Formats: sequence, C-alpha cells, structure tokens
Amino acid sequence: RVGWWPQLHELVRDQADHIGRNPVLLDVQAGMLIAQGEFKEADKVIRTLLGMGGQEAYAGGRRAMLVMRRDQDFVGAQRMLTDVLQRGSGGQMFIRRLRAVAAASAGDIRVAREDVEFLKARGAPGSVAGIEARIRLAQGDYIGAESELARAGTLSAQDELLRARILEAR
Repeated sequence: RVGWWPQLHELVRDQADHIGRNPVLLDVQAGMLIAQGEFKEADKVIRTLLGMGGQEAYAGGRRAMLVMRRDQDFVGAQRMLTDVLQRGSGGQMFIRRLRAVAAASAGDIRVAREDVEFLKARGAPGSVAGIEARIRLAQGDYIGAESELARAGTLSAQDELLRARILEAR
C-alpha cells in the first residue's frame, strides 16, 4: 500500500544479512525492487528465490511481474504464469491473480475471466475489482472500467495508475 515504503525499506535494510536465507523476505524484496524499477537487482533476487527450492510459484510470479513491468510483455507473462500453473507448483491464488492481470492487459478476456471466477469461487471477490477494470478497459468500456475500479474502495498505487490509463484511453 501507498505510504509503507519507508517501513519496508527499513525492514529490508535491517534484515539484509538474513534476506538471502528467508524466502518470504526475498519475495518481498523482489516485489519492492520491481516496483522501484530496479530490474537487474530484482532479477538477481528472483534467481536466488528460485534456487531455494519449493519457491517455484513465487519466483515464477515475480519473474512474470518483472516481464510485465520492465518489458510490457503481457502475452509472455501470461504464458509464463500458465506454465507455473500447469507444473502445479502451488501459489494458485497468487499466480491466478497475476495471470488474470496479464491476460486482461494482453486482451485475452477469456483467460482473465476464468481466473477472476477462480478467485471469486475461493473467497477473494474483493481482490478482483482491478482485474475487472482491466478487462473492461481491454474491451473499450471506459465507463465500466471506472465503475469497476470504484468498487475497489481504497485504491492502491497500481489502481491509481490504472485509473490514469483509463482516463487517458477515453
């Protein structure tokens, strides 16, 4: 969420000696580096996470996030996430949420909808407003996209960027 960066930076700095052994902290660090646009460092952290074993789903998800953010390659990210799902590496909710975003951004409405329904069926209906907005945006329904985004309530930084893309597309 917006406003937590100072605390997150402090945690990462304070735990620097332990991050390399802790998959949760590595995952947080990878996400933070991607958000900051530090892609080379994020890639190193993702490789470390992948090398730990048992972290294939989260490493694959972070790699897909990197590809979406750095390269704007939503089709490639969707393909990567589909591969992670097919391998049965775990992290279904995380991977399905990311794949829905990638699919909607790539214009693959069918896959995005399938993943949204999967998330809703597993008790995560509140987490899909941004994805629904991306689907509507991909369909050219700008009013519907804004309406879906409004359902999210408090908007994250990503949601604010999505809102800007919706307004720009109008």
